[in-house]
Amino acid sequence: MQAAVAEYENLVRRGCAFATVQLGFMLQQGDVVAKDEARAEELLCRAAESGDWLGKYFYANFLESVQRSEEAFGLMNSTAAVGHLPAINRLGLYYLKGTGCEADELAGIHYRTYAADYGHLFAKKWRAARRMKGFEGLGRVLPGVVEFLSSTVMIFWLTVRAPNDPRVVA
Repeated sequence: MQAAVAEYENLVRRGCAFATVQLGFMLQQGDVVAKDEARAEELLCRAAESGDWLGKYFYANFLESVQRSEEAFGLMNSTAAVGHLPAINRLGLYYLKGTGCEADELAGIHYRTYAADYGHLFAKKWRAARRMKGFEGLGRVLPGVVEFLSSTVMIFWLTVRAPNDPRVVA
């Protein structure tokens, strides 16, 4: 594993944005390498500042994890603007919870529904749960149950088979 980390470091030194994001994420999580939040922030910030949309997304998630939610909201908003489904879904969550912005249920529902319409599975599961509770009328309860079950199965399947698929990135 150390050889792989050394290769990531080499790619980071050579300016590879994807490797910068991946190494920053590994350092943030601390599963593969020793946790180092300061270095993780440095790498993720560098990737975000380079204009890399994936770097912006992961840096926004990092900022949210360290309670810098207003900065996280701004980055997530700019990442969602380029059409990144996980960012659109997360932006909806930010609006619903008031993370880094004033809570706005209408905007939150809009963004999460948009992400669900375009295939983001966690957004589809959220929408299905709303339907099952009758928020979209009684005629949508049964389709909500079906969508909930199918999205849950697909989340499990893709998490095992393709964990980096944007449809299952929370």
